[in-house]
Amino acid sequence: MFLGTVRADAALKVDLADPAARALVEERDAIEQRITALKLMKPSMDGAAYDAQMEKLLTDLALKTKALRDLQAKRDKP
Repeated sequence: MFLGTVRADAALKVDLADPAARALVEERDAIEQRITALKLMKPSMDGAAYDAQMEKLLTDLALKTKALRDLQAKRDKP
């Protein structure tokens, strides 16, 4: 999922008609775009700065994915 082989919203079966889920997906997509941009900047960056920024972005991405999972689990409860 995090390597770009499967979209998290597809894997989680996120209902994009739900405004809360759609907002989380949009936020997650923005983080993924920032990760891609950071990867492109890696050759021109200090290694420690790159690692620190990437760690923050990956943590943010994990938190958004968890929020999506939690939202879906809440909706799936009978």
